[in-house]
Amino acid sequence: MGAGSAAKCGIEAGADGVEIHGANAYLIQQFFTPSANTRTDEYGGSIENRARFALEVATAIAEEIGADRTAIRFSPGTTLWGIDEGEEGPDLYRYLIAELDKLHLSYVHIMHQGNEQLLSDIRQLWTGRLILNRPGRSREDIGKDVASGLADMEAYGQMILANRTSWPVLRQMPR
Repeated sequence: MGAGSAAKCGIEAGADGVEIHGANAYLIQQFFTPSANTRTDEYGGSIENRARFALEVATAIAEEIGADRTAIRFSPGTTLWGIDEGEEGPDLYRYLIAELDKLHLSYVHIMHQGNEQLLSDIRQLWTGRLILNRPGRSREDIGKDVASGLADMEAYGQMILANRTSWPVLRQMPR
């Protein structure tokens, strides 16, 4: 089953849309990184080739369920599980975001890893909705990215979970 078919099944099952997970060292991000992608075919080597898989997945899903129901998430600069996007990483994201902008997806969701220039460039290249997650962001800074126009929405996870403070206790409890 291809990505488009899988997305269609999700919609038929009642989902409102699909956020493609191109972040956190999962498969799509592995194509971006020379440390994981050592292919010598049309999916390896150049920036355009390493971005090809993500673009094909996004295109297939958007064609199947509609661009307005299709989104994608990235974590530029992440180093989870040995992923290293290398010196070309920021340029790859600039290329990728510019190409994705042509698809008019519902939104791009960025888990920010600290490269402020790249984040600013993404905002310039992406004309649609941008959701920004800054892990470790202080509560005092909530809303600053929206107020400045850098993001259309800010995403928060761990900071606002009701049971976040209980996790260490739960992990320490005997079975």
